[in-house]
Amino acid sequence: MVDYLTDNPKAKRKANSEELVEKIVKRVMVNYRITKDELLSKKRNREFVESRQIIMYAMREKFGYTFREAGAYFGKDHATALYGIRNIKGIMQTDKDFNKLVNELI
Repeated sequence: MVDYLTDNPKAKRKANSEELVEKIVKRVMVNYRITKDELLSKKRNREFVESRQIIMYAMREKFGYTFREAGAYFGKDHATALYGIRNIKGIMQTDKDFNKLVNELI
């Protein structure tokens, strides 16, 4: 019998990355001065949306999460994650300070 969690490299990567994602979440929360409840809420103020998008960007680009997985972390669908990640990429290309901030956070 195959043990999915120990024999599947993708599952191992995800298990290891969850801890690192939580560290990024904490750094983003400190930087934006928001709570975990606010981060996970449905609030759409800029600081909440941007924080979520940065975390989804990190989940996708740094750890290989799918759009569905990155969105699900916040109770969002894959389309919201796709939009958010593209948004962060676009801002990073045009705003050097924001690019530096994101790279420091992740």
